[in-house]
Amino acid sequence: MHIGGSVQPAKVIYSVEPSFSQEDGKASKTHSAQVYLWVDENGDPSHIRIIRSAGSSVDEKIIAAVRQYKFKPATLNGKPVTVDLYINVDWLPI
Repeated sequence: MHIGGSVQPAKVIYSVEPSFSQEDGKASKTHSAQVYLWVDENGDPSHIRIIRSAGSSVDEKIIAAVRQYKFKPATLNGKPVTVDLYINVDWLPI
């Protein structure tokens, strides 16, 4: 399902900050990535893909962090549903 109309959005309730090295920062094209994912009825992410890359080594770390996210599920008429969504992940190299 897509968010909108009667479908209320999922909300991040727990997130993990990806950590990166200075080498990642030098190799990265940007310090932001856009991620596409599904959030299921339990608030768990799946089908995670990078849509706007921050660089290949960084993208892998972003995906690993997003796998650990927890969401308040999206709802349709008050019942949890699986939705697809896009999120932005911003980061700073250490």
